[in-house]
Amino acid sequence: MTGPILRAAKSPRLEILDAIKRSNGLSAQDLADRLKLSYSSVKSQCEALVSEGFLDTWRRSKEQGRPEKTYRLTPASRDLHCGGAGALARDLLSHAGSLYGPTASGKLLFAWFEQRRGEYVRRVRGDNLEMRLRSLIRLREEEGRLPLLEKDPWHMVEYHDPLHDLRVQHPFIVRMETELVAAALGCSVRRNEESFSGLYRCEWMPG
Repeated sequence: MTGPILRAAKSPRLEILDAIKRSNGLSAQDLADRLKLSYSSVKSQCEALVSEGFLDTWRRSKEQGRPEKTYRLTPASRDLHCGGAGALARDLLSHAGSLYGPTASGKLLFAWFEQRRGEYVRRVRGDNLEMRLRSLIRLREEEGRLPLLEKDPWHMVEYHDPLHDLRVQHPFIVRMETELVAAALGCSVRRNEESFSGLYRCEWMPG
């Protein structure tokens, strides 16, 4: 599964970015094995992405041998997955505040989440938690969140947040989105989020 921009323009370079997005960083050999590409091709693509500012590198220690060179995303790579929609939404909300007062952006976001809540509750179906999570993941995939299903216990992990920039300006989005997911699953949820450089990982743990 890939995000909306990657799905529309499949290429080895974007496959590399997508694979790294779903990890804590990968070596060229890791990527070659995962994507079934040659090591030399992956290596040259990664180095090009480093020079363009979408990847950086660090040395990851190994149980045996020398540390290996590993690639991870930079913040500049974020728009490759969300297509700049986050920046557009941020600007629109900012203009709404300028035109209609300081509470306008909050009211618009609240109305949007209420509309999404209705859609989530309508579309997420299943007789048990696993089925509801699978249904929710299909919906979240449409939003470009790169979700995966995990078990023991059953939960959802996401590797991209299109609302990242908005959350910086409007922190209450975290609460509203948590309530949205909880309403869809029909139970309480706990959100565990990690973010570093261009990497993002969020676990949604049903309560």
